[in-house]
Amino acid sequence: MNTQNKKQTSRRRPKQKTRQTLRQNSKPKLKQKSVQKIQQKPKQKNLKLAQKSGQRSKQTRSSKQKTKQTPQKKISHSSKQKHRQKISQKSTQRPVKRAQQGTINFAFIDAQNLHMAINDLGWKIDYMRFRVYLREHYNVEKAYMFMGFKPDEQQLYNFLQDAGFILVFKPILELKNGTVKGNCDAELVLQVMIDYKRYNKAIVVSGDGDFHCIVKYLQEQKKLETVLVPTERNCSILIKKIAKGDLTLVSDLKKKIQYTKRKKPLQDGA
Repeated sequence: MNTQNKKQTSRRRPKQKTRQTLRQNSKPKLKQKSVQKIQQKPKQKNLKLAQKSGQRSKQTRSSKQKTKQTPQKKISHSSKQKHRQKISQKSTQRPVKRAQQGTINFAFIDAQNLHMAINDLGWKIDYMRFRVYLREHYNVEKAYMFMGFKPDEQQLYNFLQDAGFILVFKPILELKNGTVKGNCDAELVLQVMIDYKRYNKAIVVSGDGDFHCIVKYLQEQKKLETVLVPTERNCSILIKKIAKGDLTLVSDLKKKIQYTKRKKPLQDGA
């Protein structure tokens, strides 16, 4: 009996082994290459991201170093003063208005008011250049100049007419004190109304407060281009209140209209 049992057990053991092997064989086996690829892919991605971040950090560092290395330019005291002077000049000078192209504008000039105010500043107007300025900046077709008539100054009158001004005279009254009176306020206002339908807009050249009524009327009718005031001191408070943004100072135009002595041409053999 013992011998028979031993034989049976010996026969059954190999059957168990075969079952275990079958179980092992039945499990799906992954290929080693595919496993290696799956493990390597996330590592490669991480490496690429690390390289990109490293390059960016290097670029930012290099840019910071460049900014640190670039030395700041030292500004001298004289250059600072010049810069401040330019800023102050720009702030004091008012912007010059330009008329629209194609418009026909007339200028009405109080000659005595303009001449006296500019002379007080210590320089003279070149009326040839002034007439060109009125034509180029304000499209002035006609420029009336109102003044008192003196027989001794016929040469001046001829020069102004050649420059392109239309002269309107008023007789002068000589007082006992020796002073001369020749205000042309009424003549100027009258001429503005006579030519009212012939021009698009008017330019009044005076700082006299007596013209506040005509300035106000032109402004209400949208027929005022600008008021050219000789100087800020010479400008009446009434004109300042009415005109406001339509004011232009002639004193700011010194570089454009100042009179300078012209050099005489050299004679032959000189």
